[in-house]
Amino acid sequence: MNDRTAIDNIKADPGALCAVLGVDRPGNHCPCRFCGSRDALSVSRGESGWYFKCHHCGAGGDVVTALELTDGIGSGEAIQRLTGNAWTPSAARTPAPPRTVEPVAPVPDRDRVRRFMESAVSTVFVSAGEDMR
Repeated sequence: MNDRTAIDNIKADPGALCAVLGVDRPGNHCPCRFCGSRDALSVSRGESGWYFKCHHCGAGGDVVTALELTDGIGSGEAIQRLTGNAWTPSAARTPAPPRTVEPVAPVPDRDRVRRFMESAVSTVFVSAGEDMR
């Protein structure tokens, strides 16, 4: 059995999740081991297995996440503990090379510069009390 199948089987077993969470059976109003609330935890079946959700502290996830939170470990170690096999990621992601963008040299708009300079000179002469015309 490969790791993926083993993980899927464990996620499909409500007993595994209940054991990690310390609850007797799936259902609503269970005690939460993460925040101490007496009745905020729900354990229910989802599309791809059993999940938990605490409506008080917001903790939630599957059996792997529960073990991560309970023991303060990473997902790889949690999967290894649950399956009993050494876990290796299926495909390592390679980071994309950094993009370098060459700066574009600004090209002055001569008409706009001329209008700006005329306005500036006109403002200086008007404020000095002289008319340029």
